[in-house]
Amino acid sequence: MVTNKVVVLASPGPVEPGGNPFIRLLYGAVGEDVEVVDFSWTRAVLGKSYNILHLHWPEYVIRTDFWLSRAIKFILFASLPAIVRIRGAKSIWTVHNLKPHEDRGRLERWAIRRWTMSASARIYLTHHAVKDDAKGIVIPHGDYFPIVDPVLDTLKEPDFEFTRVLLFGVLRPIKGIEEVMSQVAPRLGPKMSLRIVGNPVSEEFRGTLEKLGEEYPYTDLIFGQPSDEELIEEIVQSAVVLLPYRRLYNSGALFMALSCGRPVVVPRTSTTEEIAREVGEEWVGLYDGEDPEAVICALNSVLSRPRHDRPCFQARSWPVIGQRYSAVYRSVAQMDS
Repeated sequence: MVTNKVVVLASPGPVEPGGNPFIRLLYGAVGEDVEVVDFSWTRAVLGKSYNILHLHWPEYVIRTDFWLSRAIKFILFASLPAIVRIRGAKSIWTVHNLKPHEDRGRLERWAIRRWTMSASARIYLTHHAVKDDAKGIVIPHGDYFPIVDPVLDTLKEPDFEFTRVLLFGVLRPIKGIEEVMSQVAPRLGPKMSLRIVGNPVSEEFRGTLEKLGEEYPYTDLIFGQPSDEELIEEIVQSAVVLLPYRRLYNSGALFMALSCGRPVVVPRTSTTEEIAREVGEEWVGLYDGEDPEAVICALNSVLSRPRHDRPCFQARSWPVIGQRYSAVYRSVAQMDS
């Protein structure tokens, strides 16, 4: 039974350098009755007591570049359900991705599945993904207004003489970037350009994109991890954001673009249809299949629609989300073992 603060051991935690803005906003919004502590294996196994272990991307608790460290982390992670139980705590998983973006093999898949099955609650970001009614809770992804608003006032008005189409984020093969560079960019109009900003997930994929950039010189490639301010400026200076992901259950990039007042074009999925209904088709352009002409049509369609300065979100403010996470923490902490 929890009598004082609910102590949450979180990965990523609130003070992780250069951390995901979702994490910063979430842990800045939880109630005063919740204490969030950065995860470490020492804290998990031997540190002061905690009530909740909260993982967002469980694969990153295992992964490291050094084989010996990776082997040790794998053994610890495989033991994590037992460790949490012995410590008298409960586990929660926020399901940002239904499965890791990069598959690291059968053993990692087994270990992650073992831990996720042991979690007392799973927080999904959309109703369409919930398959476990007993443990599944839906708390939607928040907006990025608290990060965007202080920066917008410092930026100059965008120059839309040329229409820039922006693709940003961690650059991964599953995001359909190669097809956009080779099939969509050459079909853009004479006053349209494609700009890609972000860090390639590997040196190999960076080489693939650089080679495509030489073969199809219609794209500006900007490699690196932009700061919040740099990223917001990139978005604001663009007319539309294209996110051609091969599978899309959740996307922080989508909400960052909308929070900056820029429409997005995305594949049609249950998730993107739900968001389009929420904010309006003037903000979310949908296309079906992988036909580049369908992408071009969706870009032209969404650019032609009038819209207000920014979309109106429903139940995506961080005070509301923070209250809901706090309530889940308290409820799960009080569950019987």
